[in-house]
Amino acid sequence: MTSVLKLDELPDVLRTVEVASVLRADEDTVRELLRSGELRGVRVGRNWRIPRAALLAFLGLDGEGADRPTLRAVGD
Repeated sequence: MTSVLKLDELPDVLRTVEVASVLRADEDTVRELLRSGELRGVRVGRNWRIPRAALLAFLGLDGEGADRPTLRAVGD
């Protein structure tokens, strides 16, 4: 089932699976973006955590303003 995520509803810090869902990409792709520095994130042990602001910057969105776009995410 496809769920709709508003940018305001994204958590402050996302897991790779959540970013992959928003981007409609594989988790391995998200990890490669993180390793290459294209997407900013922080390692916590063996896992990555991605700030919402970093995801918005990657998408070219600043998260400001009244007319925020809606992103569709696959699954939960």
